[in-house]
Amino acid sequence: MASAAQAAGNAAAQGSSLPDGLLRYVWQEGRWQQIRLCALAALVFPLQWEEPFGMVLLEAMACGTPVLLLARGAVPEVVVDGVTGFVRDEPDELVHCLEMLDQIEPAACRQHAEQAFIPGAMVAGYEQVYADGRLREA
Repeated sequence: MASAAQAAGNAAAQGSSLPDGLLRYVWQEGRWQQIRLCALAALVFPLQWEEPFGMVLLEAMACGTPVLLLARGAVPEVVVDGVTGFVRDEPDELVHCLEMLDQIEPAACRQHAEQAFIPGAMVAGYEQVYADGRLREA
């Protein structure tokens, strides 16, 4: 049996010109409200701090959304420049990257997020960092 949200969403979607999956209902402020989901051209995230990891970057890439960022903190380790987005040194350079978004394949963004940041890959990466550190100490 479908939930009220599913039933409302299905009924609304039948009369909607939106492609399947782009219309949803959420419970907000005591009633069902219609929201429209859309794909973003890019996430522009001009960091002004040394980002320690960047979970929002992974979330964007997992959705197939390219990211445009400044090379601060861990960003160069998380984003593959020219593949999953663009990493630049100055904010003005990000503006020019908007014209190059057609070079980024959403599937490549998703694939990078899935392969590089799954738990097994993260554990292997940490183990390698620790092993490298022990070798330097010896």
